[in-house]
Amino acid sequence: MTLDYDTEIELLFPPTLFQDAVLAPVLAQVGISLEDGGNKVLLFTNPRTVAALNAASEPIKAAMRQSRIGLVCYGGNENGGRTGFLKKALHEIVREYGSSPDALRLAVFDLLRFVHDGTMGKLDPNPFAGTLPPPPAEPFDVVDALAVMVSQMDNPNRRNN
Repeated sequence: MTLDYDTEIELLFPPTLFQDAVLAPVLAQVGISLEDGGNKVLLFTNPRTVAALNAASEPIKAAMRQSRIGLVCYGGNENGGRTGFLKKALHEIVREYGSSPDALRLAVFDLLRFVHDGTMGKLDPNPFAGTLPPPPAEPFDVVDALAVMVSQMDNPNRRNN
């Protein structure tokens, strides 16, 4: 069985945060918008493919990270776990640092970096990794993965959450 290299764009800070009456102005104040490139990563949608990627050599994983392709499975936030965590953490940051614009900005960006590092597979334990199956016998193939990504670039049905 070949690996499925389908990908989707995942938002590190999901739309719910930008709709929150307290958080939306704070995110705007510190310069983070929903559509910022720094708020987006590309993730594979198939858990077997992500397991194969995580089992790949460090140079392959490093190349994926450098290309803003994460090492967790797309949709890991659908159960609301990451959103709930972020909403609570950002409200705590606002309470603690809201009176100091510089400290507020640093704390918000530190949280964004933490989520990014988790999405890139740099945290151990990783609260954003979810459960993956054992690595498949088939190794992750960078050439096949890139070919699928290129073929998806002009897909009008592509989701962009």
